Amino acid sequence: MVSFEKQLIRIASPQGLQKFLSQDIEMRSEILVNYIKLDYLNFIGKELAVSNDSIMVEIWGHLYASYFAKSVKNLIRLKFIRSTADLIIERSETIDCGEKEVDSNRWIWDLLANFKGIIIKCLPKRLKRVHIAG
Repeated sequence: MVSFEKQLIRIASPQGLQKFLSQDIEMRSEILVNYIKLDYLNFIGKELAVSNDSIMVEIWGHLYASYFAKSVKNLIRLKFIRSTADLIIERSETIDCGEKEVDSNRWIWDLLANFKGIIIKCLPKRLKRVHIAG
């Protein structure tokens, strides 16, 4: 579910994104972001001042951080590792993409957007069996 506030889009419970983005991630991410930004424009009445690449990299960061946290949690049974993985998974359940005035870490995603081509090569090709929540 995507909701809109002034200068902010919020993607809650992004479990369905993992399946949608499991193939043709770059093309599907671009389509997704274009639709979200169009809906934002229609709802708020102005364009969201965040680049498509920055939003895409942030979405990937949240989805795949959860993927890697689950993998580590399943491999390493230490309490500290499991609790840290649970925190990452929990934080990945909502993706807030905001303009720099309302999103304190927008600069990180903007910076990482410059490396989108490299990042996409590092992402798992398919995540069919991964479940984001729980």
